[in-house]
Amino acid sequence: MDARHRHQYLPLEPTDLRLWAVMAALRRGIAPKAIHDKTNIDMWFLDKMVNIINMEKRLLSQPLTRISCVRPKSAVSPMK
Repeated sequence: MDARHRHQYLPLEPTDLRLWAVMAALRRGIAPKAIHDKTNIDMWFLDKMVNIINMEKRLLSQPLTRISCVRPKSAVSPMK
């Protein structure tokens, strides 16, 4: 199945599995806008999910160290 049609299988109804399906779709490269158009999930939330996926990729691509564990936390919960 080509990438243009993969998003047609996203769950439209809000269920406990939709979050995981959307995250999987984003990991597979489906554009946040395509997901928004299909599900009406706010782009703000989709952008935050993309940020989480990007952080996952960075963490998986480098050795686990004390500093690499602290950076993700500070990226998602900045001190006020």
